[in-house]
Amino acid sequence: MIDNQITNGDTEESDVDEDTEQVAQSSIGTDAVSNTTSSRPSFTFASGLSKFMLPPFLKDGWLNVAPPPFLSSEIQQIIRPSLEVNQALSQLTRPTLEMSQALNELARPAWLDVSQSISELARSAALNMGQSINELTRPALLDMGQSISELARPAALNMGQSISELTRPALELSQYFSNYHALFNEFSSLIESTSTWLPSIERLNEYRGQLLLAAFKEADLWPSPSMPEELVYRIAELVEGGDRRPVVLLVWNYYSRDGYAKLKAAISEWWSDPGFVDRRIIIEQAFEAHKQKWYALSIPALLPLVEGITGDFLHRRRLVLKTSKGRLLRVGDSGQVVRLIMEEMGRAGNLGNGGLDVIHYVMLNAALSFIENVAYKNGDFTSQYDIFRMNRTLHRHSTLHGIQINYDSPMNSLRCFLLLDALYGIRKRYAMIKGRNSLLL
Repeated sequence: MIDNQITNGDTEESDVDEDTEQVAQSSIGTDAVSNTTSSRPSFTFASGLSKFMLPPFLKDGWLNVAPPPFLSSEIQQIIRPSLEVNQALSQLTRPTLEMSQALNELARPAWLDVSQSISELARSAALNMGQSINELTRPALLDMGQSISELARPAALNMGQSISELTRPALELSQYFSNYHALFNEFSSLIESTSTWLPSIERLNEYRGQLLLAAFKEADLWPSPSMPEELVYRIAELVEGGDRRPVVLLVWNYYSRDGYAKLKAAISEWWSDPGFVDRRIIIEQAFEAHKQKWYALSIPALLPLVEGITGDFLHRRRLVLKTSKGRLLRVGDSGQVVRLIMEEMGRAGNLGNGGLDVIHYVMLNAALSFIENVAYKNGDFTSQYDIFRMNRTLHRHSTLHGIQINYDSPMNSLRCFLLLDALYGIRKRYAMIKGRNSLLL
């Protein structure tokens, strides 16, 4: 469509040029057309000719008048032909000038319309361009505003959260003080009620301790630091059944399983006590004999160590204690030394039967019962010689004096380790109360 319009426009323009040339030829002839074509527009040529061919005094309106009278006749005769030629040229160019003026009058409304049309088009184009720019920039501005909002929202939220975090302690403190009075009243009520239910707890612990103590005395055993609480209560349950064999199997299997791992772990704890460290070689060799089932070697090696460790404490601390007969306790009193020193250390922990650590209380008292009534029980070798000789229970005097020959049982060997373990637990509690240096010799 656009290419056809341009072609049609070119054709019309050429037609207009041909018509103009024919009109000029019919008016002034071939020579005039050639001159007009060489110096367009034609009126410029005529005015220029008149100005360059005439003298200055003949210009500016003198072309259509006669020569001035003051000129001589010769001069007048000379310039007259030029004046006539100029007049003839003026007559010839007048129609062209009139036609140019007419064309100007005709073209003025067209140019005004074109100018007005161009102005209207430019105004519409400017408005459309402005509207288009607005339409194009509106989404961008909206997106930019939305992006700024999205970027600012987390910052505002974080700032709000930070303010909340900063003010939370103050709010919590304020709430704490506001509730302080109520909490104080509740605490006061709790303290008052303690006076009523605390004796009940003490009585409950007392009862529980008595049951456990009776069970371990019956089995010639005692809790030790290496025993878990579940094992302690399981032993008590089995003792109530009346058969000691399940108890013996339970304890033996616990310490002998996995290559005596539990017994070895218990012994490794002893090396924090200086009294045990001094006897480490004896203990380690006795443990090797126990693993090899050489109980005749492990038992006499371990039995004197309980007496030796308690005797060291008596001697180094210069304690003044009296025996059951009222005389001063001396090193070498064997069973008296073991019992009194263990009691002395137990009193330092203030371990009454109503104490919260019931198992430790049972350990101390069950071990003391075994020492006094079994292992260190006094007897008359003369009158009871055959009884001590064939006895199979663990007895320090008849074993170390070489009278007892049937002591070498697995449980007697294990009881020697457990007795040392109980002594370690009592000394550890004593050091916690009296200070770490209280066991240094």
